[in-house]
Amino acid sequence: MAQITTVTDVATATLPAILGDLDALIDRKIRNFLAGNSDGGEVLETLYGDTIYEPVPARLIAILGSCHDAANEGGTDLQGNR
Repeated sequence: MAQITTVTDVATATLPAILGDLDALIDRKIRNFLAGNSDGGEVLETLYGDTIYEPVPARLIAILGSCHDAANEGGTDLQGNR
């Protein structure tokens, strides 16, 4: 199977060829991460694309912040630590 590297290759390739190359790319990036050769950023980019760069919604930040604040007021964190 020829490697897909350009837009023309994608336009003329069959779906199994595209998915096979994508599968191999994801596999290689996951193996590199597990071997300690990367910080995992490439894995996230491959799996989630540009969505990983979208800002966290303010409402979610507020919810997470209130959980953090409650844990620091004498309660416990999510792992049960004081």
